[in-house]
Amino acid sequence: MKNAEFIIVANYPKEPFFRDQNVIVEPSPWVHVGKTEDKPFYCQLFWFVLGILWALISKMFLIAKKDLPAFIPKNWRGLFQTYLDADIIIGSGGNQFYSSGRFGWPFPLNAMSVWLAHLFQKPLFIMPQSIGPLKRAWERYVLASLYRKNRLTFLRDNRSLQLANRLKLNGSVFYAPDLAFRNIDFDPNNAIGVFEKLGFDESVNNIGMTIIAPMGHALNKDDVENYYSTLKGLIERMINTLHCEVYLFRQVSGPTPLENDGLVNETIASRIKGPEKESVHVVNQEFPTDLLMALYEQMDLFIASRLHSGIFAICGRRPTVFFGYLSKTMGVLEALGLETWGIELENMTPENVWCLVNRAWAQRSSIISYLNELMPQVFQEGDRVILKVLDDYNTMLKESD
Repeated sequence: MKNAEFIIVANYPKEPFFRDQNVIVEPSPWVHVGKTEDKPFYCQLFWFVLGILWALISKMFLIAKKDLPAFIPKNWRGLFQTYLDADIIIGSGGNQFYSSGRFGWPFPLNAMSVWLAHLFQKPLFIMPQSIGPLKRAWERYVLASLYRKNRLTFLRDNRSLQLANRLKLNGSVFYAPDLAFRNIDFDPNNAIGVFEKLGFDESVNNIGMTIIAPMGHALNKDDVENYYSTLKGLIERMINTLHCEVYLFRQVSGPTPLENDGLVNETIASRIKGPEKESVHVVNQEFPTDLLMALYEQMDLFIASRLHSGIFAICGRRPTVFFGYLSKTMGVLEALGLETWGIELENMTPENVWCLVNRAWAQRSSIISYLNELMPQVFQEGDRVILKVLDDYNTMLKESD
């Protein structure tokens, strides 16, 4: 695909990342219905229904071989034209499709982006992502109806593959590791330069952590409070028992305060009193991926609540314990043969968390040996994803000739 033009349909089109990449960005349905600005639900639903109606009208005009009608609002018309002009549509990885909220919103809004690709008859390829958990029958029906039409769907974890099997998705569903599993070159000296400002001493025990933000309706409020309380006790116990320094990293900073891990890092650190407080370091700076991985690699043990922070850590062959939210974390670990090193967030207790961390600390050497064997295989599997997409796309072009 030489000289290809990329257009990104984004929920938050003004993010600095897009500006830095110098790419064309089109606001997604999230923006057009007001979800990005957190407008009232009834307002979002109203514009969502209108968006569906305008998409169907656009389809009728296309069948009649006419241009999109001018009475469709400019923002929606621009989105539809982006789909129409595309030769191929790539669905981003992640975890867009899971049950949340009292009524399941914004699941239909997320589904709209997939529906538009199929409505305008564009080949859709889904990069490695997670699906589920899905608590409602209508959610399972909608997802199955849409995903059966995809050209290729790559799922990154065993739980998602099991759900795909229950939904009777067709044979175009494949396992592939998350695209964050990359063999990235980085300079360890850059990490040491950052740590020196924090008084980092590589001769002592150092444990890194990421702590997940509240996440709004995506997580149960009581489970989250128990999780924070358990982590506070864990940090204090690690400092006193393992004689370590603890570094709280901000993996995710937004796009809303409910998803800003940095705020939670500050909160948890403020709850720790006494001499233990001196051994807790909050690292809330924003770092590029290669530097973040270099920082994680300096840790003797890593404790990940954010999935991608754990992926970065094990890419650097760091012994890592995972605290999973939703089903994706344990599903990813199962696919890698690392399920014994994770606990679901809702199942966390002070004792089972400590037992897991203490066991990982004692088995650091054997975990590193396993990761040294595992990671090259995972990197190779990830590299094959793009090759499969290109091969299928070329096959599709030949079939259309």
